[in-house]
Amino acid sequence: MAQHELSMILDKYEKTDIDYYGVLSRIILFCSENFFPLIKQAETENKRVYLKNDSQNKAATDDIHTDGTIYLEDLEIR
Repeated sequence: MAQHELSMILDKYEKTDIDYYGVLSRIILFCSENFFPLIKQAETENKRVYLKNDSQNKAATDDIHTDGTIYLEDLEIR
């Protein structure tokens, strides 16, 4: 996926679904692996990428500070 495609996807959701835009922004900023194919697949299937394991929020609940890293196994398409 080209950077331009990613920008178009982000722009679309920034205007239509701010919550999903936030999820995508977190993935882009904190995913340590190549997430582009996953986002492209979700867009092609007219679905969305979600965090199935949100370790950052769980850690915050336990009053633990993390670097916020997101791994591909933390993501799912639905």
